[in-house]
Amino acid sequence: MVPHIVLVVEDDQDIRESVCDLLRLEGVEVREAGDGARALEVLAEIGDQACLVLTDWDMPRMNGGELLEHMSARQKLATLPVIISSGADLSGPPKRLLRKPVSADTLMRVIREYCEQIR
Repeated sequence: MVPHIVLVVEDDQDIRESVCDLLRLEGVEVREAGDGARALEVLAEIGDQACLVLTDWDMPRMNGGELLEHMSARQKLATLPVIISSGADLSGPPKRLLRKPVSADTLMRVIREYCEQIR
């Protein structure tokens, strides 16, 4: 099975819902989580079907950096592409960074780069 689910991890419910709605309108299958800890649970549920994680950096309970650390420590998740979105000025996170606010066109272009079947 070709991976095709995008996991959106964002603690701000309005932003999370807006991003998920946009992706669904574009035909993308989406799962969502409000923090890094829940994201790990969702990733365990969907397994190899995930093609990308789009995560906020600054979140309570488990932030984007901590999520990346946990993913890197798990063999099946270590190679899963991650895009970090943040309004803050981050000094070189280990994966791709999207500065908030991000346009719908930019978001979809970046997601398509990682998920081949979303064209």
